[in-house]
Amino acid sequence: MKKQIKAWFKKLWPYGLPLLAGASLVLAFSPYHIILLGFIAPAVLLFCLQNVSPKKGFIRGYFFGLGLFGFGASWIYVSIYTYGGESMVISGIITVLFVLTLALFPGILGWLLNKFSPKSNYIRSSVAFPVLWVLLEILRGWIFTGFPWLFIGYTQEASRLSMLAPLGSVWLVSWATVLNAGVLFEIVTHFTTVKPKHKKLFKLLTPTLAVWIAAFALNNHAWTTSTGTLEAALIQGNIAQEIRWDQAAVDKILFRYQTLTQEVSNADVVIWPEGAIPVALPYSEAFVKNMHAYASNHHFALITGVPIKAAGDREAYYNGIVAVGEGTGMYFKRHLVPFGEYVPFEKLLRGLIAFFDLPMSNFIEGPAQQPIIAKGVQVAPAVCYEIAYPFTMRNLSLNSQFIVTISNDAWFGASIGPWQHLQIAQMRALETGRYVLRATNTGITALIGPDGEIRASLPQFKDDILKAPFQTMTGLTPWMQFGPWSLWGFLGVLGLWGFWPRGKKIKNRK
Repeated sequence: MKKQIKAWFKKLWPYGLPLLAGASLVLAFSPYHIILLGFIAPAVLLFCLQNVSPKKGFIRGYFFGLGLFGFGASWIYVSIYTYGGESMVISGIITVLFVLTLALFPGILGWLLNKFSPKSNYIRSSVAFPVLWVLLEILRGWIFTGFPWLFIGYTQEASRLSMLAPLGSVWLVSWATVLNAGVLFEIVTHFTTVKPKHKKLFKLLTPTLAVWIAAFALNNHAWTTSTGTLEAALIQGNIAQEIRWDQAAVDKILFRYQTLTQEVSNADVVIWPEGAIPVALPYSEAFVKNMHAYASNHHFALITGVPIKAAGDREAYYNGIVAVGEGTGMYFKRHLVPFGEYVPFEKLLRGLIAFFDLPMSNFIEGPAQQPIIAKGVQVAPAVCYEIAYPFTMRNLSLNSQFIVTISNDAWFGASIGPWQHLQIAQMRALETGRYVLRATNTGITALIGPDGEIRASLPQFKDDILKAPFQTMTGLTPWMQFGPWSLWGFLGVLGLWGFWPRGKKIKNRK
């Protein structure tokens, strides 16, 4: 019996260990914040990828991805089953297909690492491995509109490594995190396979010590400066997802936002969440004009989410933002969520199942330049998912003095999705050196400082008002100033070093 158990364990551990490591990595993200797992989980994956063929490297990396996305993106199932009107079986199938697809990226990492850097050494662990990880994160955030979620850099939002974000965005933090993981693996290997040597240990620690010293040196460094203080009021309406687009509930929804807004006094900027006005413009024009008059009389800018009918098209709409009162401008969302806001291959899929026929799932992409002005200050707007795109938010924020992101996280229910979404917004604040005002329907509504710290927030599933001061900011962080070019150059140099052929080709790997 012991022999059988031992045999089974020997067969299963190459798959079970990376699966467990991937799942454990999710605990490093919000709301769990077990930051050390951000280093340990990739170090375990690196251990699993040692001395195997590219094919086995792919399989082990793939199992790591199954653990990471199966647990970390579990809120997808909540969206489809609880609010998408689908059966448990179909919701499960769609979620599994989604996870199976995302797991390809860690799988490709395992294949590439063992194909082009097969020799187990320090360069592979601390140079090639981190570079590959970051490049595949960037690819995952772009291909097929991208899934810019669960980047490992977000696990360090509460650690000093996050101070690297103003230099090279979340991806530089990802690189530093995986570098630490690679060095951790090398140190453990050094202590368990050879007699420890202090000189060798110091050499192993040198790059990661340099990174930590830089991160601590940058702590509390002000990349941007204040140009003034404004008072914000973020309205959390807590409208149930089931009635958001119910025409019978329109009056109830509008009355709630009006009533909450009337409770606000001495605010400069009032923000309603995504789709707070559930009737598209121009059909809700009378209501918007009334709110414009009210906001003007009370000297504040009202920024709200509202669908906006596309000109000359009876079917298509923009997922939009409008500013009224002492605010002006419209913004049309540019990064749309597949199936939630539009249906790919619409003619083939529309009507097949309920999930492909959700209300307001015929949005179209907006144009590139769409400024919003509030109290004479330019705002960088983002609707829901858009806050997760580092390149997009950098471009929108270049001429802006604060960021407004509106969302409806009711789609995720009480899952970990809203917490991950909030953590992503915190990283955008760090990257841009600007305040982020995050207004959501059911939470988590929050005011985030340019240091990534949450200055004030509201509990979930409660209609309430978050009133707090914030500062308009000017100046550019290095990430804002130089953009992706410095990051590409940095990764390119490291990539050449990490994958430059060294020694003889390794044969007969299992």
